[in-house]
Amino acid sequence: MHPITARRRAAGLTLEQLAMRLDVFEEEARAWEEGTVMPSPDHAAALCRELDMDFNDVYAALREGGAPAGHHSSARSVDVAAMRASGKLTNIPGPTDGGSLEVLR
Repeated sequence: MHPITARRRAAGLTLEQLAMRLDVFEEEARAWEEGTVMPSPDHAAALCRELDMDFNDVYAALREGGAPAGHHSSARSVDVAAMRASGKLTNIPGPTDGGSLEVLR
């Protein structure tokens, strides 16, 4: 069982309830638990609050699930290449795995 799923169940939440609390579609929350996409930084922070987890633990659990780095769920499409070229995105050191996070400036 995925660590996020285990924490959600331990908190007594259904997937539908968690999705409603995070203001996302249930399918999006399911994709996080299945490890097919990473939540946006805002949603990852909300997961921390809802599941009483540290960000590093949430990030590690999501990576363990297999979501590719940089493949975030989003309600809108973003031209990441154009944002990089314009200087609106920058890399910062990642939590503890030696990787990095791409963030808006």
